[in-house]
Amino acid sequence: MSIRGIGREIVKAVCHPFVLTVVIALIFVTADLSLATSIDATLTGLQNAAAPCALFSLGVTLARQRRLDFSLDITASILMKLVLHPVLVAVGLWPLLAHQPIWLGTAILIASLPPAANVYVLASGAGRGARQAATGVMYGTVASVVTVPLVIMFLVQKLVI
Repeated sequence: MSIRGIGREIVKAVCHPFVLTVVIALIFVTADLSLATSIDATLTGLQNAAAPCALFSLGVTLARQRRLDFSLDITASILMKLVLHPVLVAVGLWPLLAHQPIWLGTAILIASLPPAANVYVLASGAGRGARQAATGVMYGTVASVVTVPLVIMFLVQKLVI
């Protein structure tokens, strides 16, 4: 990849709507600015509609698939998210939070949650891998019915939360 190509990718990353939104939010918070009531109400309505729309889109994508892929890639990513991620969080945060078990347990529990619809939304927005993301979210959610209770049992027994 050339320098020009790298520069183009950096500009794309910096100008991504998610990044721009965070930058604008930081400016508003830092400068103690607020939005006009009508704009704030409109944005709040859009915010409240985002999750149901994403879930509807996810369901439509799953329903349109002739068969659901259960490839090695999806299996590996689900195992990494549901098993490896909580283990890495536990090992990484243990030295920092061993004396505060509630915070350590919370971090481990959050790390053990399945992939969410935002994975699908990001894949759809990028125009790549939306089917695989939808399948991964579905299988990850099904697998988490087993893994999340196991993590909770471990936390209760080991950390006395």
